[in-house]
Amino acid sequence: MIFLDLIKPHIFILYIFILSIGFSNACITATTSENCEKVYYKDFDRDRFSDGITSCSQDPGFYSEEELISTFGDCDDTNNMVYPDSPTQSCPIPQQSR
Repeated sequence: MIFLDLIKPHIFILYIFILSIGFSNACITATTSENCEKVYYKDFDRDRFSDGITSCSQDPGFYSEEELISTFGDCDDTNNMVYPDSPTQSCPIPQQSR
């Protein structure tokens, strides 16, 4: 019970954050959304690299594949200076399995 008491404030903050960025009917998954007409990729830091999280709708912070350099591999989507092969920050080049 102590653990739940510790994480409750963080869950509430995450919920408020999600509401504030406008995820009205978004279904966010860690893999490609197979039932979507078009897939949008999360890029909150706008560096044109996604971390691979997808949505079926183009909510704020989500972009089409054509708008991005890479649809996976951003190891810190809160910092636009961190992306695969960045000259300023360390982010390993991802190996996508198919």
